[in-house]
Amino acid sequence: MPQFDRSLFPRNFIIPERRRTNAESMFPSMNNMNIPRPHETFGPERSQISVAPEHQSQNRERISQTSSGNLFGFEPTDRAQFGQGFFKPDQIQNMTSQTDVPFGNWNSQRWSSNPRDVSFNIDLKLATCTEEYQKLPNHTMCLADKANLNVSGVSDSDQAEIVRLHNEFRGTVMPEASDIFTMKWDDRLAIVAQKWANQCSRHHDRMRTVPSLGKHTLIGQNLAGGFSNWSSVIKEWWTENVIWRYGIEPSTYIPETSDVAETIGHYIQMTYNATYLVGCGFAYCDESQFEKYYVCNYAPGLRSYTHPFTVGERCQACPHWCRDGKCDCGGRVCNNGGTLSMRTCQCECGPLYAGPSCDILRCPFHDHPDCGVKYQKDHCVVLPEVNQDCPYMCDRCAQGHVLCGGRICFNGGVLKETTCQCSCSPPFAGETCEGK
Repeated sequence: MPQFDRSLFPRNFIIPERRRTNAESMFPSMNNMNIPRPHETFGPERSQISVAPEHQSQNRERISQTSSGNLFGFEPTDRAQFGQGFFKPDQIQNMTSQTDVPFGNWNSQRWSSNPRDVSFNIDLKLATCTEEYQKLPNHTMCLADKANLNVSGVSDSDQAEIVRLHNEFRGTVMPEASDIFTMKWDDRLAIVAQKWANQCSRHHDRMRTVPSLGKHTLIGQNLAGGFSNWSSVIKEWWTENVIWRYGIEPSTYIPETSDVAETIGHYIQMTYNATYLVGCGFAYCDESQFEKYYVCNYAPGLRSYTHPFTVGERCQACPHWCRDGKCDCGGRVCNNGGTLSMRTCQCECGPLYAGPSCDILRCPFHDHPDCGVKYQKDHCVVLPEVNQDCPYMCDRCAQGHVLCGGRICFNGGVLKETTCQCSCSPPFAGETCEGK
């Protein structure tokens, strides 16, 4: 089989058909899986993708014979953890990379670049490089925009279209998903995605963490370039559904010569049950390879190739919060590493935070004895347990910190230290037991 340079087409970066023509003539091994093109799978009046049975059959037969370089995905951050399964209701977690990973790993917190990629200029004096981002090495928000950046930003109408298409597709996944969240737009994700789009790069960023969501909250990422609009991009990502098979290890139906991430990565991220936040960025860059660059960041990011959701009757996991086949918790967002429960639509906070959105810091009296001995401050960025056990060393808590932000419960109410909520005595009620 002919060999080709994969660095020309980075993982998880897709390009439209017209820009693939030359690539396919250069590399005969690419795109021989007979996957229907977008114009073959979309009817003129339809937004839902449909794939003819004969195409599905041909694809299954031919996918084992060769590879494709047209659709780009990702490699898991931690393969041992990543492949062990999906998140069930109330078991949604976040995963963190503890080691450097190859470029294109959209779920990583750190990234080792392709040596032939263009260089990026870190500037700590940038207005976007605030103190919270300066603490995270190589963060995207501390990168200077490329000089050839012409136009950037995502309009309100495009934001609505991005969310609408994601939710429309998520509500129709097959096999049916019993536990998949409705997505909502998140400006924090969008700001970082936009900053990366401004780099006019075909690769993934080194650090895209959103501190207020949690330093170790996994952030997923999909990329595309050269498409005319957001609708075309998202529909192209979704076409990977003709390849992916639920519950089956991809290596059994995707050949070794193909990159699993390139083949099914975008689709799986779009269908991951725990993801409920999305934010995207767009940039038009003069004199660049693709001109138009599209970036979408997701939280929490994907964890499993094989089981991104649980098979079952739609909304079975959330019968009280069901809307259009998905679990819809309205505007609820969980910060600081908190997870959103499908069963209750409430945030389940980590040991250092409390409150409806996990925004109330509740510090212990002191750090764990291992802090400063077994663990050093450098470990705060890469090890979640150090952030939890050593909040003072990691600058999450300050000496003399007031418990639960100084909250006081009146009229005989008792402050619960584990939740920072007041337990009121009748007839009093409210957050501080001052109401009746």
